[in-house]
Amino acid sequence: MKNVKHFILLAAFLLPLFAYTQSKTDTRAPEGDQVWLIINYVKADSKQAFEQFMEDIFFKILTMSRSPERAEQYRKTRFLKPAQQNEDGTWTYVFIMDPVVANANYDIEKLFQEQYSPEKSTELFKQYESYIARSDFHGVVQSKH
Repeated sequence: MKNVKHFILLAAFLLPLFAYTQSKTDTRAPEGDQVWLIINYVKADSKQAFEQFMEDIFFKILTMSRSPERAEQYRKTRFLKPAQQNEDGTWTYVFIMDPVVANANYDIEKLFQEQYSPEKSTELFKQYESYIARSDFHGVVQSKH
């Protein structure tokens, strides 16, 4: 009986993790669909704080949202971390929206507002911005290859 309880506890813990990782598959845009690249260059001394913020605030809200649109956005977005520090000391983080969810709102401050008051959302957005040295945005279209 004790082993059954351990198995149930283990399954209860692992199944959501399996679903979480599986939900990120098969997201490549078909030919002609929009794909966005957002490249954030995080300040040299902000790497750890930025990653903690993304995990504890940003992705927590995104993955816990009950909105079907947010779930689709999460499934179709990749977040890439830097392999090494840039020559200027910054760290490169990339969001790839592949494909962009049509008519979806990608405003980060709006995402914060789903969980927090307007004042707290503004504060969190300012905190997010404080980590960023600069950003680049590229809207591209999926080719046939």
